[in-house]
Amino acid sequence: MFSGKGDGCGDLYFANNTEIIKYNNGWAKMAYYFTLPQNCSQFQLTFFVWNTSSANVYFDDIELKIKKK
Repeated sequence: MFSGKGDGCGDLYFANNTEIIKYNNGWAKMAYYFTLPQNCSQFQLTFFVWNTSSANVYFDDIELKIKKK
């Protein structure tokens, strides 16, 4: 889940747009995509992890890519 705020775009919240690819070794690759409104001149992004189960969850190789259209 991502949230943030920025100049010209206010407070924003992004969730439930996740692509998950599961591998046979027990790991999964998650990809999350969202688009900021064009009127955002600056943006502060916050990344949250929320585990809704009682099982342990491990993260490895977290990568953030920012692309401009």
